[in-house]
Parts: sequence; structure tokens; C-alpha cells
Amino acid sequence: MDPPATADGEMPSPIGPGGTLVTDAADASGSLTVMSVGGPGDYVADNDRRAVYMLEGDLDGDKCTVSCLTQWAPLFPPTGEPTVSDGLSPVLIGTVERPDGSHQVTYNGRPLYHFVGDTRPGDVLGHQRKDEWGDWYLLTPQGSELGEEVGKLETPPDSN
Repeated sequence: MDPPATADGEMPSPIGPGGTLVTDAADASGSLTVMSVGGPGDYVADNDRRAVYMLEGDLDGDKCTVSCLTQWAPLFPPTGEPTVSDGLSPVLIGTVERPDGSHQVTYNGRPLYHFVGDTRPGDVLGHQRKDEWGDWYLLTPQGSELGEEVGKLETPPDSN
């Protein structure tokens, strides 16, 4: 569901005080699942079916700080330990301490982020994106970067 528009009809900005990306409570779930893709393969997403990304060369969250956080929101763990659904390996999920002292969810040792351009489940606009912070990729259930071009995917039906 899209956030409600403001009184002047504009969508609220995802950028909060200090230039950080504002995320809702669902983003903080820290639980991971698998999204099925028709062509290139399956990828890791959060429990709200929003894609999560890795930044090439980022091992402890130190490559995405300050201005990067206006575009890429770290996936924070829930109270307790992050979890995975069937199809993902529980030995690959973990956390890392970021430079600011917060903890970020990792999969296969790679810190995970949401992309501000993805506005609903199934969006994968951050995949194979290159920006001033580096190269961004979706992750496979095995924990490696998804190598093929993906594009915008249709939202899969609820499994309930």
C-alpha cells in the first residue's frame, strides 16, 4: 500500500531529519524470504516482499553512510535475531555493527539495504545500479549476487 498523500496532494518524502531515509516498522522486521522471478532467478526480500540489496565491497556498513542513506536504507534487525523463511539458509543470516553503532541485517556476510526507488513489493529498481557508492545487486538464496538484468517485476500473489 502506498503512503497517504499530504494535504497538497504530494507524496510524503522518504527523507527524514538529518537526511536519513525514513522506514516504517515493517522495514525493521529483519526477517527474510525468497521472491520468485520468472527469468533470472529467485532473490532475497524482506517479509513484506520488498527487495533487499547488497553493495559490492561493503562488509560492515561503512560504504553506505551519510548521503548514501538518503537513497539506501539499512535493514535493521528486530528485537532478537533476524530470521529466514524456507528456501533461505539460516546459517547465512546475521548482523554486523555499523560505524554508528547500530546493527544491520546481513545475508552471507553482506549488509542488506532497501532502495528508495522501490515503492512496492516486486520493484527491483536498485538491481545492477551503479552510483557514487558502488554497484548494487539483489542476492540469490545462496547468498551470491544475482547476475542477470531483472527490471521491474510483477507483484506475486499472496501465499495465504
